[in-house]
Amino acid sequence: MAWTWVNGEYYSEVFASDRGLLYGDGCFTTMRLRRKADRYWYPDLWEYHQKRLHETCQALGISLPDVLADHVEKVLASAVIDALSDSDFAVLRITVTRGIGGHGYAPERDAAPTIVLSLGSFPVHYLEWQHRGVKADFASFRLGIQPVLAGLKTLNRLEQVILKQELLQRPEVHELIALDMEGHVTEATAANIFWRKGETWYTPCLSRAGVDGVMRQAVMMRNPEIQEVRVAPDVLLDADEMFMCNALMELVPIFQIADYQLPNVQLYPDGVETLLTREASE
Repeated sequence: MAWTWVNGEYYSEVFASDRGLLYGDGCFTTMRLRRKADRYWYPDLWEYHQKRLHETCQALGISLPDVLADHVEKVLASAVIDALSDSDFAVLRITVTRGIGGHGYAPERDAAPTIVLSLGSFPVHYLEWQHRGVKADFASFRLGIQPVLAGLKTLNRLEQVILKQELLQRPEVHELIALDMEGHVTEATAANIFWRKGETWYTPCLSRAGVDGVMRQAVMMRNPEIQEVRVAPDVLLDADEMFMCNALMELVPIFQIADYQLPNVQLYPDGVETLLTREASE
């Protein structure tokens, strides 16, 4: 079950003529909310989520209203969130569309953006994954190459829908790793991936395809020595350690990919801080 606010109004409706619905003209970000000792809810990585929305809206030519933070504060202060979650975590998705107007694909110059906030329960299986790890394989579906939109979390997620459909047909694995049309490792179905060979950490370069997740950004910011590379899938079959991450699951170890067992499977109890902490203690 989920609750929705549209432009700050609870249980509002989105017009059928909204360009986000008609054309996927917009962007979104999904964040984890954490209930702390004072019983108030806080959005994890909020600065990264704000940055993502601002940068993506700028790339799409959408004017993001200054009231975004006010809308989020309104949701965090709502009693609905306590009724929703029995745990200390919840999920908030922020969707920004270009709004209503324009002729066909051509947008209206001064369209007023629509902001939709959707509050939902936390996928608790992520907590189990953090402690047990996951088994992955390579997807047969490949991601298209589009440098202009690469890295952005736009509303056009049909590729990820197809990947999830493929994953549903593969009950023997928890996750799939997608390649781009040129055969380069890109990302998981809804997460970014990192792997270590020797003393060096790597992650796929996302300048041509894929989504630059906020957790990926946080890991890269704290670990600037990580190398961004374009590699064939067989490179992963020689890795020493691997994990996937997104804003909800944090860091989840991958213990097997295809038939290859990772020789070093680590847990990441400190989330995004783990790599730095481990490096400092070694």
